[in-house]
Amino acid sequence: MSAPAAVMEDEDDGHHIENCCKKPDDGEEGGRAETTNGESGKDEDYCDGQKEPVSLTHLPEELIEYIFFFLSPYRDLQSAKLVCRQWYRLALGVIYQREQNFHDAIASTEVLWTKLLPGDGPTITDRYSHCACYYDKSLYVFGGCTSTNTTFNDLWGFDLASRQWVRPLAMESACRFFKGKKKVSKYMTLHF
Repeated sequence: MSAPAAVMEDEDDGHHIENCCKKPDDGEEGGRAETTNGESGKDEDYCDGQKEPVSLTHLPEELIEYIFFFLSPYRDLQSAKLVCRQWYRLALGVIYQREQNFHDAIASTEVLWTKLLPGDGPTITDRYSHCACYYDKSLYVFGGCTSTNTTFNDLWGFDLASRQWVRPLAMESACRFFKGKKKVSKYMTLHF
């Protein structure tokens, strides 16, 4: 005899969420399952000693969405979108919610800035009057001046996924002072 799956009711909107632990049917063997390589597994893949294996598909969508909020929006969340249609839909919802939170914070001037400590890699020199742009999940900074009015003619890229500064190689020769361009990639050329 099969027992029904445990069900919780959300008091706010009346939605039913099935619990991940479902009771097995009569004919199933208890406590063991055969894995893809033919070996028998123990109860560690089961929820509270039940006979059905537990996977991420058993989790409520609200919990998966909550977990997605902790993923990096530049790499991990983009990869999660490729897993299945459900995760694609949930990841798009998280991206939309993050954009809404950002716009709301800007509108209410409640932006919290945190200083990133320099890592082991190269870092950019403090500067002002520089040019900056965002392209392909990186922030590019070109030129600028120091507090002693020393000018820079360099290009730096900040990879937002790894949070590391990199010095991209220019595909063309160096340009003249105060005028020129630098080709960074097939689709990006800096004019100054």
